[in-house]
Amino acid sequence: SKAMKISISELSETTGRIYALQDIGNLKENKTYTFSAYVNVSEIEKYEGASVSGAYLSIRPLNAAGDFNGAPVYSKIISDVTTQDINNGFRRISVNINLPAGSVGARVYTIFKGATGTVYFDGLQVEYGSYKNPFNFLINSGFEFETDHMPNAWVPSNISTETEDYVTITNSFSGSKSMKITGEADSDKRLYQ
Repeated sequence: SKAMKISISELSETTGRIYALQDIGNLKENKTYTFSAYVNVSEIEKYEGASVSGAYLSIRPLNAAGDFNGAPVYSKIISDVTTQDINNGFRRISVNINLPAGSVGARVYTIFKGATGTVYFDGLQVEYGSYKNPFNFLINSGFEFETDHMPNAWVPSNISTETEDYVTITNSFSGSKSMKITGEADSDKRLYQ
């Protein structure tokens, strides 16, 4: 399978870094969230004089206008090569944030800073609560993304909006949507990936 690779071959200053980011919406203010990822540092040479050298995660709250709504928080920094013969070199790190009032989302970052080398990030997830759960292999597991009221990344079997099966905002456990399936005695209805 695949992972995101970040490589830095040379730095000209102690604050040099490369990062990837994504904005996450539909989060609730005054709630705690955890951002986690599996990280493999396959090679690293710390830049002399850098105050931070290594791979880490960051999350920062956003308001409805998409502006920052508080300070960023950071995970533990992996500043040495990860043991390659355990989990193929991948180690899980995480960071928790309690979104302040006025927050509706967050910006998450994977960062490699203050060093040259190669880092891989995989299994990134943001979830409600102050703990990290095992990686969720389902795509669109909360049915938040849909086309014509059918969830993206799911294959329907005997499911149709004509028979009252659709993504709804009436009920939800996590996020703002759920999948409604209306039972029929003579029909085997299911969604699968």
